[in-house]
Amino acid sequence: MREYLIILSVISANLLLFRSSYLSKGDININKLADFYGLSSTCLDLTDSTTIDTLITTYLSEAGPKGIAVSHRALEYVLSTEDIEVVSAYVHKGGNLLIYEVIDTLPLVHLNLLIDGRLRLVDKVYREEDITYAIAVADSQITREFTGLRFPFSMVNYNFDYGQIYDRLNRGSVVISLGDYAILVRFKAGNGFIFIDSGNQYKDLEENALRDLYRPQNFSVLVPKMFFIRGAFGNYCWHSKVDFANLTIDDPRLVQPWGNIDYFQLLQEMDLHNFHTTIGFIPRFFTTTIDSVASLFINRSDRFSIVQHGNNHDGYEFYFYTQQQVDSMCEANGGLWCDSSTHFPRSLQEQEADILEGLTRMYEHQTRSGVSFGRVMIFPWGIAPTATLGILKKYNYLATINAQTVPLGEELVPYWSYGIHPAEDYFSNFPLLIRRHPCTSYFPFVMDKFNWPFVLFIDRPLLLYSHHNEIFQNGVDGFNPVADYINDSLYGEVKWASLDEILKHLYWEKENNDGSVSVWVWTNDVVITNSSDERKLFHLKKYETENVPIYSVSVNGREVSYSILNDTLEIDFYVDGRDSVEFTIDYGNFSCDFAIFNEQVSFIESDTLRFVVHNLGYESGICPYKITSTGTATEDSLLSISVTSEIFPECSTIVKLALMGIANPSIIKISLDPYNIVKELDESNNIVFFNVRSWYNKKLSDAKQNRQEDSYSDLQGSSKVTFNVFPIPAENMLLLEYYLPFDERIAIKLYSVNGRLVQTFKSGFEMKGVHRLILDKRTLDTGFLPEGIYFAVLRLEGEGKVLSRKIVWLNK
Repeated sequence: MREYLIILSVISANLLLFRSSYLSKGDININKLADFYGLSSTCLDLTDSTTIDTLITTYLSEAGPKGIAVSHRALEYVLSTEDIEVVSAYVHKGGNLLIYEVIDTLPLVHLNLLIDGRLRLVDKVYREEDITYAIAVADSQITREFTGLRFPFSMVNYNFDYGQIYDRLNRGSVVISLGDYAILVRFKAGNGFIFIDSGNQYKDLEENALRDLYRPQNFSVLVPKMFFIRGAFGNYCWHSKVDFANLTIDDPRLVQPWGNIDYFQLLQEMDLHNFHTTIGFIPRFFTTTIDSVASLFINRSDRFSIVQHGNNHDGYEFYFYTQQQVDSMCEANGGLWCDSSTHFPRSLQEQEADILEGLTRMYEHQTRSGVSFGRVMIFPWGIAPTATLGILKKYNYLATINAQTVPLGEELVPYWSYGIHPAEDYFSNFPLLIRRHPCTSYFPFVMDKFNWPFVLFIDRPLLLYSHHNEIFQNGVDGFNPVADYINDSLYGEVKWASLDEILKHLYWEKENNDGSVSVWVWTNDVVITNSSDERKLFHLKKYETENVPIYSVSVNGREVSYSILNDTLEIDFYVDGRDSVEFTIDYGNFSCDFAIFNEQVSFIESDTLRFVVHNLGYESGICPYKITSTGTATEDSLLSISVTSEIFPECSTIVKLALMGIANPSIIKISLDPYNIVKELDESNNIVFFNVRSWYNKKLSDAKQNRQEDSYSDLQGSSKVTFNVFPIPAENMLLLEYYLPFDERIAIKLYSVNGRLVQTFKSGFEMKGVHRLILDKRTLDTGFLPEGIYFAVLRLEGEGKVLSRKIVWLNK
């Protein structure tokens, strides 16, 4: 069997990996973890004739921090005493050495040469209920968020671990212990350190995903090696400088109170226990926010924020696209998630329309209430299919945050490190972040505290979520124990922030040997900070498949050049010391051109607005629109926010909107894409003002050219009574106009062609003058009049006179 000495370095060397048949599980794990942290690793064949002295000299001659990792077996059976002296000299000069896979069946000769004979024995420690893994407090610079914590041995998946017993620990410290045994020990050796890791290597990252091994159930498999890497290489590893956390509550409206939430009391709890609450706001309720709650969110944006939670929240709003997909899911899950009243297919076009309408409503809510929102999508009920994530990218959302690790209908990505980064952008090249409940059980409440340090240690944001009737079932103080544990029990400072702020600071960085900084970003809008005192060059990289066209890339609002090679966008820029820059990608191309024209706006009934929306561009699209009105006695009022169906290039669609209950609007304003969500070739043709009174007057004028008129002389013979109906034929609406030269008791009735009374419209005393009466679905008792010929009859009761007019009624 070949043995390997694994040299970790930050130089730009190739990563040499061998098949598992040549490498032990520990060899594989240290290689993979080096890759995860952005380091180079080189596997050196110790059975080669080249001496260890030459190997170390060759591979450690470059600048920058270095580390050597070697298995216990290779150390004892392959390295000679002279080799051990070379390795020891390297450590004493400031190097870092990890000895892993330390087990009970191997000798301790060479190991004790390195640590001055202190290790007495290695023994198996079997799983018992009453012992725990304990992480020391003294080595917080490497244990970080794990510092001082304990993990029950009973929760691990393996039956035993390997424990170390020492005669003395001068110049050494136990980093991880298990009862009376040590699992990871760090010794000071000259200017360097030696780490001894006896964690059970019963699984490796060749056959298991990192997301499965990096968890409390496999505590000692990877965590000791990660402590070594972070301790040895520090900021040369991928890392983030801030630990972020957030609590999101789905569904509440901004009214006081709402369900179990009293926003003013919740603010007091947040101030006392230091946390931030984001509301997953349903856009459908954009008109319901009350001023007092809006003011609270505006004035205390450090504690409150909102993001978009679907659109209408009418079932599984972003479900499969076809019934066939639904049927396949039902069959695979034994009928689960198959309620046809809530789980029905919605096409990709319908889902895009929902996203657009919801986003427009969020902007309208921001305009009306003053409460800004994060451009983040939390899908209601569950995550959407992959193509819908591409729609979010198209409209420049920052990310989607859900409990699921992959889109609906997809399998877990087989790549070994998927699901462990701050965000994953494999599907539709759009960032997907994972959130979790704060507990394993609400009844009784059991905190999910063992997973939290695993999230924060690798610099992922800790995103927690719940519903008002879960976490706040017994009061708005329900989250306090969670916040207190995170703030007080986890080492370091956790910054509670809005999802918008977290996503705009979501990046990893690592230092390079030349003093520059590499940055790995996931979102399309991120603020990058140079925390040093010196001006530095930053090399930014982002996975970019260009599945959505890029319109521009900017730094601090100034468009910059960039390159994309092998699906990686790269850009370099300088940042002054203690300063920040904002990197932004604006997606989308100017391919649509929605237009509306005054002459194509009308009423087809007295309360139904009709207008035509054109797409003069060269790609199809869905157009959001907003309609407001101004009346003589009212301020501007919102009539509707909605979206059109998909409009193909050089085509148009007709929109009909019932305006029931609107009090005499004089001007109606129609705005296409009112918040510039869709990129258009020409935005100057997006607004029309429709004068309702002028339109009616023109219709009356046109109709009077064909009106019927009759008259008779009054008793003096000097005045006429007139009675007119128009237009003829009438389509869904008819205007009756009559003039009385004197006060009179009248009756106006409608008869069918066979003389049957259909309806009496007026019966009583009327003053002299001109009077008008509209016949439409609002004034008809039945709301509907069948097509046909009718007669409108005006009777003057005092004189016994009758005027009748023929009506031709059409329904269109």
